[in-house]
Amino acid sequence: MDSLTNNYDDIHVVQGHNIQQQFFNGEDMRQVILLDNQSTTDIFCNPNLVENIRKTPGTLTLSTNGGNLVTNTIADVPGYGTVWFHPTALTNIFGFSNMRKKYPITYDNRADTFTVHIPDKNETFINNGLGLYFFESKYTNKNSINVNAMVNDDDEATSL
Repeated sequence: MDSLTNNYDDIHVVQGHNIQQQFFNGEDMRQVILLDNQSTTDIFCNPNLVENIRKTPGTLTLSTNGGNLVTNTIADVPGYGTVWFHPTALTNIFGFSNMRKKYPITYDNRADTFTVHIPDKNETFINNGLGLYFFESKYTNKNSINVNAMVNDDDEATSL
């Protein structure tokens, strides 16, 4: 599965939970990034957190208990690399298994946080109180484009 994800070929990924129902009240899920240990896929929805949004020949079908999300769009997260992208995804997700291949990750059970050790800085993902670990990025792509204009009949969301 990892080789397919890295090559952006046609893949089908099954997620085991509905994060929209599990997130805490009042937080805009599009503004945070989750470090998800149940995901094998990196997917973002906020165009201000990515650069170089573009189409790819491959297709991702992301299945959750909330429905399917289909995309053939990818983007680059500065300092991380290429991720799948769809503007109607519920939130921005780094798959834990993908992140650990790029950077060391430590867990502090007293603080209940995961820290990703990126050269020259550490990024800490905190528990939202419901078991989801999130990071509020201060990065904003000032050159973001209208991604809805890029999404056509090839990208669709059902029941999300």
